[in-house]
Amino acid sequence: MRHMLWCDPTEEFDTHSILWNSNQILFFLVKVLYKNANYTNIFFPQEANLLISRIWNGMTRLQEETDPKKAPFESFHNPTLQCVSTTTKNQWE
Repeated sequence: MRHMLWCDPTEEFDTHSILWNSNQILFFLVKVLYKNANYTNIFFPQEANLLISRIWNGMTRLQEETDPKKAPFESFHNPTLQCVSTTTKNQWE
């Protein structure tokens, strides 16, 4: 997936959130809904799964700062990981 953000995440501290349940997947960036994928495709499954994310200060191994002008930034999903819920009711309640 490629992400083009409307803000520069390097300017100040940001809050990133993900609400993921059997009914929807919601991505929030600075409390703004960024991606609502409640449809079926390979990247956004309809059942609970595993999400791994890494967040760092934007520095490279050579201590160079990340340039937001070089967006889009990339993220990846591994569809082979499985975590099956034991209930079909609203798991987040």
